[in-house]
Amino acid sequence: MLEAMKIMKENKIGCLPVVNNGDLIGVITETDFLKISTRLMERLEDNSGFQV
Repeated sequence: MLEAMKIMKENKIGCLPVVNNGDLIGVITETDFLKISTRLMERLEDNSGFQV
């Protein structure tokens, strides 16, 4: 995930193909990373009681 984020940031692109053995199996987007980040922050908040 970090490598994908780095590639997207450095190249100023909003999505990347996800490939397995040369076959396209999906696309990951900036929105996907935003959703993941939001979930992680919510879990941290729930577990620590700390408000982000």
